[in-house]
Amino acid sequence: MKTVLFYIVAVYCFFVSSFSWACTVCFKDPDSAMVKGANSGVLLLLGVIVFVLICFASLIFYFRKRAQKVLR
Repeated sequence: MKTVLFYIVAVYCFFVSSFSWACTVCFKDPDSAMVKGANSGVLLLLGVIVFVLICFASLIFYFRKRAQKVLR
């Protein structure tokens, strides 16, 4: 029953709903606010990932430095 319901909802979303409409880039409007917002969101998420990776790397170097002090 769940798979039938899934297929019904999928067909509804694909054919009836506005979820299946193309984005503004596909409609050849790369200067719209939606595209600028999406690009800003991608850059923000990339910045968060880089920040977390830098923090993780600095934590590893801190632990390494601390372990060298303890072992000496």
